[in-house]
Amino acid sequence: MYRIVLTERAEKSFTALPEDVQSRCGDVFDELQYSFAPIRLDVMKLKGHSGTYRIRLGDRRIIYNVDKRTK
Repeated sequence: MYRIVLTERAEKSFTALPEDVQSRCGDVFDELQYSFAPIRLDVMKLKGHSGTYRIRLGDRRIIYNVDKRTK
């Protein structure tokens, strides 16, 4: 299981979104807890960035990093 952590900037942007978009993003965050690249979502690895992916959600993009290190 993965832990989702938003940066301060991402959290500020997230709270500024309309409620329906926040809900859709929340659904994506829920799925990301179980798989860093859920099949049903439009996930693409970003070239030139180690462990960085993007999910297209309509006209918005969620950019995220995956840290597979265990603590």
